[in-house]
Amino acid sequence: VLPALPVQVNGKVDRRALPEPEAGTGAERVGPRGEVEARLVSIWRTVLKRDDVGVTDDFFDIGGDSLRALRVAAAARQQGLASFTLEALFTQRTIAALATYLEVDAGRLPSNILPLNRTGLPKTLFCIHPGYGFAVEYQRLAGSLDGAVTLYGIQSPLYQEPDWRVPTFRAMALDYTRRIRQVQPEGPYHLLGWSSGGWVAVEIAHILEGEGQAVAFIGLVDTPADTARNDGPVDGTSASSTTERVDAIAHLLPPGINGQGADQLDARDKTEVAAILDVIDYYDRLSHAHSLPHVHTDLTVWWATRTSQRSNQDLDWGRFTSGVARVVRRIDATHEDIIRHPALADDLRRLLFAAATPRAASSDLTYAETT
Repeated sequence: VLPALPVQVNGKVDRRALPEPEAGTGAERVGPRGEVEARLVSIWRTVLKRDDVGVTDDFFDIGGDSLRALRVAAAARQQGLASFTLEALFTQRTIAALATYLEVDAGRLPSNILPLNRTGLPKTLFCIHPGYGFAVEYQRLAGSLDGAVTLYGIQSPLYQEPDWRVPTFRAMALDYTRRIRQVQPEGPYHLLGWSSGGWVAVEIAHILEGEGQAVAFIGLVDTPADTARNDGPVDGTSASSTTERVDAIAHLLPPGINGQGADQLDARDKTEVAAILDVIDYYDRLSHAHSLPHVHTDLTVWWATRTSQRSNQDLDWGRFTSGVARVVRRIDATHEDIIRHPALADDLRRLLFAAATPRAASSDLTYAETT
């Protein structure tokens, strides 16, 4: 037991100075050590309908699921935790980790950029969200790279800034670039995009190159090389209810939510899911009106083998770079699973530390494949 809680100059608990608590067990759980932890414990107890909640318990190990996560997020914001996001709960799965994020990291970073592992590591990788706007899919990758690569997930600002709007896809990428440079002011930059997040990564790289910044790495994970060939926008007018719309885009929702069934959603859940639907609609409208730019940085590509057949145009990333478009590996995975495949993490660890000085502009267009 601590004789007193360490505090900062402003009187808040200095969470960085607290000793690491031991993991809670069924017999002895760690109680809250400050106001934010106490409020989160209260919320978890109410949502999970259990009293034995400790600050080191993993939300998803003690009865939490995606629907209950939606309810926690709504309750947290109602109780004044304005920086609480659904994605924060997916990535900071204990109350202790959540409180640290809310009290320290959330105020330091742009609202849509989330650290998914330890910061201050030798390399930094910015991973851009796919069409539904969450970056939680990168969590397992972040865990695999922890200790070597700091991984920041970039999610849609719409989840924290409901009034955020941009007129074009490029304007979105310009805003993301500005936010990235608040975290890392100067290059070299390392960018990764899975699915349609790869399009944003290429546009951000193009902007950074235009600003005279070095871009050392652009990774594209099962991203088709043509924004006009995606699955099409989700038409918000084509379904008469939230239930129909959830069913229609279930495959695009974060893991867990897509398996719950729209009929299980109550009014609070539907509000949260409606926000996801709005992000999907908005992102699709922007991407369908956009043409991919040309970059000078090499493009590093992974493809999933257990997915729908790609056209030659979808596969041809070489036409978008004056460097080399290189297929590192074709991974035995579905489109949804490739981002969590250990082979991807192994390749990234190797490639990020082998990344050479970014090339200057070149007139050569090369497409190569390695095994």
